[in-house]
Amino acid sequence: MAIQPLSSVRVTGASPDVTTTYATCDGSLDLSKLESLAATRFDRRSLRAANLTPYKTFREFEDTIHTRLGIGGGDGGRKAMRLLARVQAGMEVKRVDSLYRTMVLERPVTYEVADRALEHFADLEASYAKMLDESSKLKTLERLPELQRDLSDAQRRTLIIEQFGVGQTGPTPFQLWRLRTELGLLDAAVDQNCQDRRETQAAFDKSATEEADQEARLDAIAEEKRANGGDAIDARQRQIQELRSRQDDAYAASIRFQERTRALELVTPETSEEFVQAQSDAAEFLQAYDDREEQLRHDEAEILGERAPVMSRRAELMAEQSSLKSRTGMMPDGLHIARVKMAQAAGLDPMEDLPFVGELIDVLPEEESWRKAIETTLGGLARTVLVDKEQLEHLSASIESVSIRPRIRFQAVGLEPHEAWKGDPTFVSGKLAYKESMFSKWVQGRVSSAGVDHECVSTAAALSGRGARVTASGQTRNGNRGAHGESNDGNVIGFSNERRLADIEAELDATAPLLRAIDDRLQQVRERLASLRSQREAHRYVQDCSWTSIDRLGIARRIEEIEGEIARLRENSSLLDELQTQEDRLKQLLSDSRRARILASDQLEKLNKEHSRLVTEQDLVISGIDPIEQQQSAVVTEEQQTYLDDMFASSWDTTSLKSFSANMKALRTRLDQELNTAKRDQTKATKAMEAMFEQYKQRWTEHNLGVTVASADGFREIFDRITSEGLHERRDRWRREFAAWSSDDLLRLNDAFDSALEDIEKRLTPINRILKRLPFGGKGVLQIKHQRLGNEDLGKFRRDLRTLSSGLAMELTDHQVEARFKKLREFMAKISIPVGHTKSSTSQRDRYLDVRHHVMITAVCKDEHGREVATYDSLGGKSGGETQELVAFIVGAALRYQLGDETRSRPRFAPVFLDEGFVKSDSEFAGRAVRAWQSLGFQLIIGAPLDKVTALEPYMDLLLLVTKSAEGYSFVSELKDAPTDDGGDQYRVAV
Repeated sequence: MAIQPLSSVRVTGASPDVTTTYATCDGSLDLSKLESLAATRFDRRSLRAANLTPYKTFREFEDTIHTRLGIGGGDGGRKAMRLLARVQAGMEVKRVDSLYRTMVLERPVTYEVADRALEHFADLEASYAKMLDESSKLKTLERLPELQRDLSDAQRRTLIIEQFGVGQTGPTPFQLWRLRTELGLLDAAVDQNCQDRRETQAAFDKSATEEADQEARLDAIAEEKRANGGDAIDARQRQIQELRSRQDDAYAASIRFQERTRALELVTPETSEEFVQAQSDAAEFLQAYDDREEQLRHDEAEILGERAPVMSRRAELMAEQSSLKSRTGMMPDGLHIARVKMAQAAGLDPMEDLPFVGELIDVLPEEESWRKAIETTLGGLARTVLVDKEQLEHLSASIESVSIRPRIRFQAVGLEPHEAWKGDPTFVSGKLAYKESMFSKWVQGRVSSAGVDHECVSTAAALSGRGARVTASGQTRNGNRGAHGESNDGNVIGFSNERRLADIEAELDATAPLLRAIDDRLQQVRERLASLRSQREAHRYVQDCSWTSIDRLGIARRIEEIEGEIARLRENSSLLDELQTQEDRLKQLLSDSRRARILASDQLEKLNKEHSRLVTEQDLVISGIDPIEQQQSAVVTEEQQTYLDDMFASSWDTTSLKSFSANMKALRTRLDQELNTAKRDQTKATKAMEAMFEQYKQRWTEHNLGVTVASADGFREIFDRITSEGLHERRDRWRREFAAWSSDDLLRLNDAFDSALEDIEKRLTPINRILKRLPFGGKGVLQIKHQRLGNEDLGKFRRDLRTLSSGLAMELTDHQVEARFKKLREFMAKISIPVGHTKSSTSQRDRYLDVRHHVMITAVCKDEHGREVATYDSLGGKSGGETQELVAFIVGAALRYQLGDETRSRPRFAPVFLDEGFVKSDSEFAGRAVRAWQSLGFQLIIGAPLDKVTALEPYMDLLLLVTKSAEGYSFVSELKDAPTDDGGDQYRVAV
């Protein structure tokens, strides 16, 4: 059989186009015959015509070679060739485990199954990402239909209101609607006016007729009464009428008397004697009034004198409180205001550029009991303002013309960076904290200087001695000089004014009860003074009043007496009594008729005037409507009519003509507001949509859409498409795909792990069977052992794989499915190759998928009784020969296994080429290694440098020497041993 890879070359331009074709031929092949086929670029049909069998792929070509040569079965040939390639590569091996794993074991099937699972998972993840993407799009655009409705409604309202022309002059739809509405009200008002005039005229005529009839009947009764002596009754009735008029005045005067004397709690007199007594009491009161008023005024002045200093102090405290709340430090308000004036004049910051010394120091919390002593000794220095030396002249010149009160001291100092400093705690300077400031270095030096700093002593007796000293109560002594006492300015030292604010609040709280007591006393005096003045006015009224003006009871008694006289006169004449009864009845009827006539007359006059006004207004309105309708200069559509009618009826009385003008003004205002609201709604909806579109475009750019409202329809198509496809259905479909994928691909991956491990274990049996036939190291036979490795991380990986491959219950909630998918994604990340990773695998991926690392392989040597006499794990301490012997045994046995004919005495294809084989071994180890290969039935063809041949020489059958001439030609020569004693030749073979 001839095996030939054929190449044809076609030159195109500057670079050749090379095509390789693989073919075999049963039998011998004359290569010269291929020259004519090259012109066809080894076309397959021409190859077949020449009794050659072409192949599409190298894999097919390789399988044919392996099958014809008997190198393995199925995929065993490729495995055997890869094994030989690894042996030939001369990889450094330090452990038996690594030797077996790298040279004997193939890449496990878990990689291939995992890659298929990852490929399918990528599709599932893409579906999941697509589902989430669509869900995110829908969520981003979820308000789009609502916003489109809002925008459309706002645009419609804007258009319809603008078309009304509310603010325009001349004929407009709004003006025409207003005129028609007003005309309708005027028509209804005129109709109602006409009806009211007819009814009022009828009432007037009836009342006038009744009035005339009743007057005639009263005249007849009066004539008849005179004829029967009725003049006496008439005279008494006129007298009663006069008394009743006076009685009303007296009643009103009596009520007024009660009101004006309410301050006296005086009961209205019912007799003249009671009235005379009331006037006498009034005279007595008025005589003593001046003295009583003067005494109350004196009491008021005394109380105001007590109140003034309290109010003044509270005002000062509240002013200081207000000032302190806007700044730090505890300086009194007056000093702070003076400092602010200086800063304003010089253009400086009052707090940063002109600090008081007291604002740069504070009493340490643990030294608070010494505050009084510190305030006493440093009070003057604390009230000094510090200024940068560089600013001194500028400050001095700026404040020269400024009036500053109170007088304030300032000190120019050099600015230096702040340094932490702790003084002697037995002195005042050591009980202070210093604020970080460019002035603090000077402050530290000043407060600790002699004459300023004081030693703190616990008792007055300890004040004696050298230097300035101070007690906790504030008493100071310096030699023979001393001082004691308190100022009224309060504490001024401290970074924070919280303590001062608390003191102010406490003092305000303390003065509040005193002020309330003073105010209560003042209120009582003023109430007494007001009551006294009210009583004076009441007594004056009593004196000015007369008894007859309020004697309503006397008038009532007189009326009662006259009525008695009339009753007696009527008792003496039954005719007069009857006539009087009729007259009384007719007088009441006449009064009612006259009142009704007068009211009807007034109403008629009003109605006539109203009718005239309404008709005039009708004419004006009609004169406004007619030109518009005739010229068609404005038209009110049905939609506009409904809109305006509904708005008018919603807030105003549509039947009121009187309030029509005011209602129209209010309606105009409402329409302006509605127009502004519609425009705002339009802008709001537009901005919301554009913000939504911008948010969308930030994440998705697959659609050529803008971010303005003009693209709303395009975005709505996206929204409608997603909605119509149904996210719920998409999720259910993905859920089913997820369940199917989990139960198929992951189950296969789980099985692949088990089968890969079993394959490693099964492979050991035939290899050990082969090795069992070969003597090893003169000690026995070599055998391969394995042990599965326990690893928590790997165990968790396998548990997660079994869990995730157990199938997905469809009754799980979406949240549970999401959680499981996220866990699955984390799991798949462990066996995937990250995007952008340049290598074929990662250490993490190999840790989980390469089951060769999940077992430990060791080699043991067993004697004829099966006892282990030696164990081979690490090869680090072995010589080169020992290592090569071990490799030869293990790899040779594995190669026989890969060739698939380990049961035969010799392999089908025995030649094995080894480049520089056994060059590191001495003759003993090399011999054992060569015998191992030969025992396995292999024919070794070894290439080695000439100086390395001696170790192999005893085992050669043929020795060929390859040399190269100076001209570059190579020659092969056979080397022979010297003749033997019997005259024959002995051959050794090595290539």
